Amino acid sequence: MPKCEQRERLLGEWQESVANFSDAVKRLRQCNEDGSKFAEQHEATERARLHAENARMIVEHHPSDHGC
Repeated sequence: MPKCEQRERLLGEWQESVANFSDAVKRLRQCNEDGSKFAEQHEATERARLHAENARMIVEHHPSDHGC
């Protein structure tokens, strides 16, 4: 099967979004007892999680959408 550059790009974006989610979780753990900081970081972590999930779904659907 020939290499699909678009799929490779999508995989890179997915990997980057997973790394960003991991970093967000680490920052969330560091919030400890600061309620306002925790709430803000929790929201950022949830956005990062959703972004990673969306990127995963795009990669999964790529073969059927792109035909590769």
